[in-house]
Parts: sequence; structure tokens; C-alpha cells
Amino acid sequence: MNIPLNTRVALGAVISTTAVSLALTIFSLSSGFYIIFQNLYYIPITLACIFYLRRGFLFSILLSALYLILLLSYAGIGELANGIIRAGIFIFFALIITFLTEQWKGSEEMLAAKNSELDAANRILNERNDELEAAEAEMRAQFEEIYRMQGEIIEKNDYLDKLISYANAPIVVWDPDYRITRFNRAFERLSGIPMGEALISDLGILFPPEERKRAMELIHEATSGRSWEVIEIPIQTRNSDVRAVLWNSANITGNDGRTVIATIAQGQDITDRKQAEDALHTANKKLQTLSSITRHDILNEIMVFQGFLGFASEISVDPVQAGYLEKLKRSADAIHRQIEFTRTYEELGVKKPEWLQIRDLIRKLERRDLPIQSNPEAYQILADPMIEKVFTNLMDNTIRHADGATGVTIHSETQDGDLIIIWEDDGPGVPDDQKERIFSRGVGKNTGFGLFLTREILAITGITIRETGVYGEGARFEMQVPKGGWRRE
Repeated sequence: MNIPLNTRVALGAVISTTAVSLALTIFSLSSGFYIIFQNLYYIPITLACIFYLRRGFLFSILLSALYLILLLSYAGIGELANGIIRAGIFIFFALIITFLTEQWKGSEEMLAAKNSELDAANRILNERNDELEAAEAEMRAQFEEIYRMQGEIIEKNDYLDKLISYANAPIVVWDPDYRITRFNRAFERLSGIPMGEALISDLGILFPPEERKRAMELIHEATSGRSWEVIEIPIQTRNSDVRAVLWNSANITGNDGRTVIATIAQGQDITDRKQAEDALHTANKKLQTLSSITRHDILNEIMVFQGFLGFASEISVDPVQAGYLEKLKRSADAIHRQIEFTRTYEELGVKKPEWLQIRDLIRKLERRDLPIQSNPEAYQILADPMIEKVFTNLMDNTIRHADGATGVTIHSETQDGDLIIIWEDDGPGVPDDQKERIFSRGVGKNTGFGLFLTREILAITGITIRETGVYGEGARFEMQVPKGGWRRE
């Protein structure tokens, strides 16, 4: 049997001590000694109970019985009582040793289990500690990122604060209750109201009484989600002066992206500009009045001059004199046309540009003797109201110069964000060396002002015109409307 070394040692110790005890018992009993040798039995009993616990206890009972048998065999029945007491002591001693050993081993196993639990708990704690250290490192990195972002936010807030405070344009911010929360230095200079007084004040203090209701309605619209691109709202200064100001605005929303928490508006003081515009308008009106009176007087004199020339031509019989009179008549007619041209040219830019439909401009031409094919689509262009004269001039140009033309084609196309309006006829076209010259003043068979005036009218709103046709195949005029100057209906 394969017995571990410590087991063999224990078994050998029990057997050897038992054998010695039994041998000394037999020797002592045969020699007539009945006491002292019994104490040797405590050694194998102790070893057996320690090494084998309850099996050792059973062994101790057997050993005690063997002792009693040997005692009675040699000493006789007279030693029965002493033998039973001694055997009971052996058994009681074995019971105590077994109990104490079991308690000790149970405590040892419990201690081992506790140690194992402590080791497991320690491993868990070490793992948790590693996790805590990793979490701490992550939190430290997050805190560092937060501190960095806080620093950036502080820098940006400081930058924005200085940008708003020291901007040349008046800037004001108000909350949903229409209380002023920001008021920069430019606004302070514009209104004359100290910044400390303006803050937390009602926004209505900025506007003249007669404009306050309209201004607050517009502000309510802006706060409700509609931002101002450009809108004029006057400001009343501390000394009751009224300044004309152009405004644009933007809403600042909360984290949900919908709730308006503030509105910021930037203004531009246009009071001086409006005064200059009014003065210029007054001056222009006076010049137009003077020009109209002068033109009227000149045309009256020319009519008188042409009348007398007609009388002179009728009564003249001298061919040379008739030739001179004819030259004077042509000169007077030219002066009359130029004076009439000044009337038309004077009207350029007087009225504000309007959004006009191309189809309506084409529809007004109505030339029965020269049909028009058009496909301009549903486009509108921003132009001076005199643009009607552009299409009229182009038609007159086709009729006067496009000999043999059977019709006009008008269409449009987009190119790099611009709108190209194309006018084509099937006449002889324009020679290459004349394509730019035809837009000069005084060039042409009639007044010489038609295409010159056309280019001037278009240029008011940034529209250009050029002739791009092939000579011999017909004229082609391209009017290029810049981005922002056209739209679909």
C-alpha cells in the first residue's frame, strides 16, 4: 500500500509506542508490579487520537480493553475495579484528546478557509484596486480635459466679451422677458444711456414713443424665431434725438436647440447717410426741375427754328442755299433727338429696382411683323423699371439692322450661378470689329443711343450685355444676370 511518509511515520509511532507499552505491561505484571507502567499507555493513546482522531479513539478503547485483559490475566479478579477505573481514565483521556484535536483541526481548516477567503478577497481587492487606479487615471485625464476645456471656454468667453464690448457697431442682447442683458460701449455712445443703467432695463427704453409699439412687435417676432436680416428701427438717445439704425439679429437657443434663451442684435447708425441721401435727393430733384425747364425751353426754340427752316426751304430757289438749309435741318433734328435722349437718360436710377418677370417684358413687345419665339421659363430679375426699354431697343435694333430677319428667339439658361438671357435673330449679324463698338454712344443708323442706353439701364443692377453671334448667321445678345439678381417664381 502506498502510504505517504507522514502517515507511515504516524503509524510507526503509534505501533512502536503501543508495542513498548504492552511489552512493559507484560513484564511488570509478570514481575508483580501493578502500577506506574500504566502511564506509558498515554503515549500511544495520545498519538493515535492526534493522528487518527475518531479511529484513534476506537483504537484507544481497544488498547484500554487489552490492558484490562492483561491486568486480569496476571493480577486476578482482585484488580478488576482498579483496572476498570484505569481503562475508563484511558478512554476519557482519549475522548478529550480526540475532541481537542478535532476542535483544533476544525479551527485550522476554518482558518485555512478564512485564509483562502481572505486571499480571494485580497485578489478581488487587488483587482478592484487596479480598476480603481485605472478609473482614477481616466478620471484624472477627464478632469484635465475638463480643466483644459474650461480654460478654452474662459478664453473664448473673454474673447467674445471683449469682441462685443469693444466692437464699433452697437450691440445689444435681451432675454425672453425683453430685459437688456448686454449693452456694449458703441451702443452706450449711440444712445447716451450708461451701460449700468441700461442693463436689466426694459428694452422699450431704447425706442421713440411713436415707434415703440412697432419696434416691440418686430422684436417679438425676432424672439419668436424670426431673425432680422436688415431692418430699420430708430433709436432715441438720452437727449431725445432720434437716430436711424439698421439692425440684424440672431437667436441664442438652449441645449435643446429650440428654446430661445436670448436674442442678440447688431446695429448700424445710418442717420448721417440718410441725411446725405435726403440732401442728394433734394439736389437731384432741383437739377431735374432745372433740366426739365431748360429742356422744355430748348425744344420750344428748336421747334421755332425748325419751323422757320421749313418756311425758308419752301421759298428758297437757290440750289446752294437749299443745300445749306437741308444741313441745318438735319443738325436741328439731331439736336432735337439728343435733347429728347437727355429726358430718357435723366430717368435712369430714379426709381428703385424691382423684381420683374421676363415673360411679362417679352409679352409687351407685340411686334406682329416680326414673330417672337420665347422660352424664358418662370424667372424674375431685379432691374430698373426702365428695363422695358432694353427689350424695346433690342427689337428696334433687329428691325432696323437685321435685314431679311424672319423672327426673334428669346430663351434663358443658367451658368455658374448666373442667369443668361439670350436674344437671337436670323439676320446678317454683327461684324466682329463692331461687336463692342455698337454699345458706344452715337453709333448706329438712327439716334445712336439705343444700345448705349440698353447697356446703361442694365448696368444699374449689375447686368451685363454683349454681342456673341456669328457674322452671317445672325445677331446674338447675351444679358448676364449675376447671382442674387434673379430667382425662380
